[in-house]
Amino acid sequence: MIAFAIAQFGVDTMLYGFSIFLPTIIQHIGHWSTPVTQVLTIPCYFLGALSFLTVAYLADRTQRRGPFCIVFGSIVIIGYIILLGSDTPGNTPRYGKRAAGNGLQLTVGNSSGVMVPFLYTKPQGLLKGTPYPLQW
Repeated sequence: MIAFAIAQFGVDTMLYGFSIFLPTIIQHIGHWSTPVTQVLTIPCYFLGALSFLTVAYLADRTQRRGPFCIVFGSIVIIGYIILLGSDTPGNTPRYGKRAAGNGLQLTVGNSSGVMVPFLYTKPQGLLKGTPYPLQW
């Protein structure tokens, strides 16, 4: 469970870093004003919303939700197959342990939001207004 919590921390670090600092990253790639930078962040989220709405529309229009569920649920199915591939009985603890483990994983993962702002620090010694390299 600790390994899953650490993995969730890493995934959430990427998620928070991207979603919170996308305008800063885009602004330092080019020389855009703040309003233009905000407009340039739209395509990422627009594409995600568009794909979600397109799949929902097509599933509703064709009245065939099953094929869409199968296609997009295949990733989940593959994940469960990988999970079931382990034959150790430690993968199925009692309900209380599963609930506590899930809470621990989400708590550790979401705590990465506290750490992410400290990943993108401005190096000392650069001239004001010049873009600084991102620290990954």
